[in-house]
Amino acid sequence: MSKCWINAIGLFLMLLTTVVSIGCSPKSIPTPYVAEEFPICTNFYPQFYAAIDGDIVIWMDQRNNYSRNIYGYNLSSHSEFPICIDSSNKQNQAISGNIVVWLATSNASCDESGILCSDIYGYNLSSGKKFPICTAPGFKLDLAISSNIVVWMDTRNSPRDNIVLRTDIYGYNLDNNKELAICTEMSAQFTPAISENITVWTDYREDSSNPDIYGYNL
Repeated sequence: MSKCWINAIGLFLMLLTTVVSIGCSPKSIPTPYVAEEFPICTNFYPQFYAAIDGDIVIWMDQRNNYSRNIYGYNLSSHSEFPICIDSSNKQNQAISGNIVVWLATSNASCDESGILCSDIYGYNLSSGKKFPICTAPGFKLDLAISSNIVVWMDTRNSPRDNIVLRTDIYGYNLDNNKELAICTEMSAQFTPAISENITVWTDYREDSSNPDIYGYNL
């Protein structure tokens, strides 16, 4: 056998060995991503019901003599800041873009029948200004916000005999400062939610025991 043939056979065997070794080698398994946990607020007093939009986290905070206040945290600058720390008790806070909203109650916040009332306020993170959204008589609950629309459950049209509870869905347009009567059926509507122009809620108009889901296109 000529020398050239020997060299060719040797080169072929070397390439074949390389291909086989590559095919039989174990595949590399990517290391799974492990999320890093990090503290946002570890104040001694209780914090509840965090919400987030973009880089801003908000929550209800009881550091000031256990009254319920609203604080925030900027994830980009790693800085905490107060949003509302007045004497009222606040709850059901929500955030969309630069606007934070919440429900505020106080011991003096009752209507003429003595029923406890709540008001809705907002805070513009850009301007640093607080503003009222709804201070009508009645109790508000289940606050939600998307873009420029705030929605909530409202008892202003409910009889004040503490027997029949009627709850409606109201809203507020932050762009034109107008309130919206979204659903005022003679029944109970609860837990509104909103995304852009669509509001949805739980509705008892057909059956007081078996609620349905309704929606409204703003």
